Amino acid sequence: MGEGGGGQVAPDTDTGAGAGTTGTGSDRSSAAPPAATEAADHPDVRVARIVQRQKVYSSHPDPVKELRRLLTLHRAYVQMRAGEGEAAMAAAPGNLEIAFWHALRLVGQGNEDQALPIFRRIFAADPNWKDLVRRLPAAGLIDEEQARRIVE
Repeated sequence: MGEGGGGQVAPDTDTGAGAGTTGTGSDRSSAAPPAATEAADHPDVRVARIVQRQKVYSSHPDPVKELRRLLTLHRAYVQMRAGEGEAAMAAAPGNLEIAFWHALRLVGQGNEDQALPIFRRIFAADPNWKDLVRRLPAAGLIDEEQARRIVE
């Protein structure tokens, strides 16, 4: 279902807000009851709408499973932004990017001993992450000595 125009029905995901309405998101939100509008502003609902609008669901062999995967990943990134790296890694155990940034945060907090085993697992899965570590001193995220210890 497309955005706006053509009188197409464009239901919002999970909230029911705007179900059976036409047009753009702005007129759906204004017509929705306040509780539905608040729920529609929840980050998970916004992600679900983005996924729906990009029609990821229509090209995936199991769209519900794919949407669950994307929401789980989104929630893991929310946990990362909140400083809950261990929880984020548990929520998305195979995600090397989340593990990498969590390990780097540990280094920044002076917990290099906790970070190094995480970096080792990342490098074992994909050695290309070492290249990124080598570029981090130029970005001012770690110093040269830390980079050397991480990649050795």
